[in-house]
Amino acid sequence: MSNPIVAAALIGVVMAALSLNCPACWIGAVQRGAASAVPVPWSLLARPWPCGIPTPLPRRVHPPVLAAAFAKLVALPILTWLAIGLTEAPPTFRLGATLLAATPTAVNVFIQTRALGVFARGGARTVALTTALSVLTLSIVAILLTKSVS
Repeated sequence: MSNPIVAAALIGVVMAALSLNCPACWIGAVQRGAASAVPVPWSLLARPWPCGIPTPLPRRVHPPVLAAAFAKLVALPILTWLAIGLTEAPPTFRLGATLLAATPTAVNVFIQTRALGVFARGGARTVALTTALSVLTLSIVAILLTKSVS
């Protein structure tokens, strides 16, 4: 709960579950925060990083980065497909959840690892590697999901 991203997500879930609206005095701040969603990642790329700018394929890929990339791009979509298949969820939900599970690691992973001072370079490399590889893996997942519908 000390992480503001986690706290904000939990507050949002509770508010949505209880059908609560954002207080009127917060609307301006929330709208400005939403408007900054695109510029924030861009500013991360535009300014120099202390750990170096990650390239799509780092010169030296460490085993934890490879493990994280494999887990995110291969294992998580498979586990999502299997787990949702055990429920009575509609097929479209299963397809959508699997596709979302196959997306690359988000930039907020790098932001959090850097802010917490834990594995920042690895976080940056994982984001870069999964983004580069997702061109291939997302295409494969989309093809497989299309065939599962037919």
